[in-house]
Amino acid sequence: MQIPVIKQKPRWIRLGLVVAGLLLLIAAGLWIAQRATVPTGVQHYLFAGKDNWGSLATAEQGRADAILLITLDSDAKSVSMTSFLRDTMVDMPGGSRNRLNTLARIHGDEALRTYVEDTYALDLAGMFSINFSGAMQVIDALGGVTINLTRAEVSYLRRAVGDFGPEYILREGPCRLNGAQALSYMRCRNLDSDFGRIDRQANMLAALMQEARGMSLNKVLRVVPEVMGNYATGLSLSEQLTLARHLYALRNAPLRRHQLPAPGTYRYTSVGGSSMLRINVEKNKELLQAFLAGE
Repeated sequence: MQIPVIKQKPRWIRLGLVVAGLLLLIAAGLWIAQRATVPTGVQHYLFAGKDNWGSLATAEQGRADAILLITLDSDAKSVSMTSFLRDTMVDMPGGSRNRLNTLARIHGDEALRTYVEDTYALDLAGMFSINFSGAMQVIDALGGVTINLTRAEVSYLRRAVGDFGPEYILREGPCRLNGAQALSYMRCRNLDSDFGRIDRQANMLAALMQEARGMSLNKVLRVVPEVMGNYATGLSLSEQLTLARHLYALRNAPLRRHQLPAPGTYRYTSVGGSSMLRINVEKNKELLQAFLAGE
């Protein structure tokens, strides 16, 4: 009996099948996310933007210069963002004192998460980290983001990164920014202070939420593979899909903003020659809880 010869499919056909399979998996995930039960009540997520380049898996993790608490409230139909000032003075493991943004670099993301939970009596549903490289790639994958720029911000961005024609030409007013321009916008504090910078970070989050509201299924299928791998999280894929569904359900919710420390609850001090913010922890905890409760 002659054994039949099984011919291998051409390489381009095999590659096409692999790509088709990946797209089917992504589509299945999105289908599950759209039909998953939307969480009820309130969920808190911590986001840390690191000031380094390359892989998040490297030994040098960078300082967490953007620290944001995102609160999703299904009952109140609201999304809240609380910004932590990076120069806040904190007690480090071991007894020394340093800035909040240095906590994750020296002791890891879990130390930052523990500080936020213990200090402000919160139970975080998850944490995400992203660095310069990841932030640029995510925004470029979305095709850019629209931000309302002031004349001073346009001047700053032209000096820092410049135009990227023909799509990303800097101008006063509503302006489309690519990844490099958006990153420089979020990092800018030369025009004012760290308070101005956290306002810009809040503006960027609001703009990204606006981008997500208008995304078609085709764009989602294109963007998801590019975005995956540009951030780090302890959440499983299933938990991330549930979060995606939660965000989708609140896509038209207003974005409420808060900052820690709140005005009038801190003073400047110096530790080892470095300027830091010594905060009234109990007062800030009280104000945060009131803000999250909608007061």
